[in-house]
Parts: sequence; C-alpha cells; structure tokens
Amino acid sequence: MAEGQVLLGLACTLLMGLLVLLLPVASSPPRRRPAAEWRASRRARTAHKRASGASPRDTPDAATLLDLTAAMLRAGVGIEPAVHRISEDVPGCAPLGRVHRRLVAGQPWRQAWSCVDSQPQLREFGEELAFAHATGAPTVELLELTALQARRRRRAAVEEQAARLSVQMVLPLGLCFLPGFILLGVIPVVLGLVEELA
Repeated sequence: MAEGQVLLGLACTLLMGLLVLLLPVASSPPRRRPAAEWRASRRARTAHKRASGASPRDTPDAATLLDLTAAMLRAGVGIEPAVHRISEDVPGCAPLGRVHRRLVAGQPWRQAWSCVDSQPQLREFGEELAFAHATGAPTVELLELTALQARRRRRAAVEEQAARLSVQMVLPLGLCFLPGFILLGVIPVVLGLVEELA
C-alpha cells in the first residue's frame, strides 16, 4: 500500500513538472525578430534621452567626438554639417544642434559655442575644433592627433587619481584589518601559549 502511494506521488510530481514546463511555451506570444527588437528599443532609448535631456556624464568625451568628426571630414562632410550630424545622432550631444544653428546664422565661432560652456566635454570638443575651423589646416590628421592627445591626457589623469586613491586607502584598510588580524591571528596564539605555559 505504501509503495503504491509513493508511486502515485512520483507520477503526480512528474505530471506537474511537465505541465509547468510546457505551459509557458503554449501561452507565450510569438516573438519578434531580435534585430527588430533591438531597433525598437534603441529608438525608444534615444527618444527618452532626448525628451528627458542627457546629463553631462552621458555625453561622450571630446576624443570620441573628435574621432567621429574626423571620420565625417574624411568622407567629405564639412565641419558645420558634421557638428549637426553629431547633434542628431549621438546621445547627449543635442546642445550641438544649437551651436550648428548659431553657426549657420552667421555668429562667430566662440559666440556660437558659448551655449555649451556648462558641459565640459562639448566645450572641449568646440575648443579643439576651433583651430581647424579658423585656419582650414589639414583637418582630419589634426583632429585625429588631437583626439589621441586628449585620450593620453585623460589616461594620465585617471592613473594619477588611482595612485592617489591607493595612498588614501592605506589608513582605512589598516584600521579595518588590524583588529581582525589581532582577534583571529594574535590572540589565539597568545592564548595557546598561555595554556601551554600554565
């Protein structure tokens, strides 16, 4: 009798397991293609960022923007249209649209870029483009070199901050680990020696 109940219990459990496994498959809606989902989510994220306004952290660094501009210049696009294209396609760079409109309206370079003074990455991007715009020098190589230098400066600043952080962490880590070392390492040894000597 007990064996029959055990077998009945196992059969019920097996049936419930199969039901749980098969039920979500039968009731799930048909899935869209992954590429279509990706495009739809990208459009939604872009629209949300434009509607909510991107924070300065969301803005790409000046070196990335310079590389994008250099690529567009290499393809034959001018500086002003490149700034306009970046403002439309790069998240966090919408203020460059105002810069483009000011440049098209005929404002001087510095005055047109004054609207992005509160955003350090965009301000640096404008400062780096200013020389190329004013002189008409071989712009692509100049922008690529400037982007490389900006990356080196940024890397040096990050390495300096990391070195400073490691020095600042010595005292807090020492204060945290020293009591643990004493409680778990020194006191048991001392107690063991006291017991042996007594």
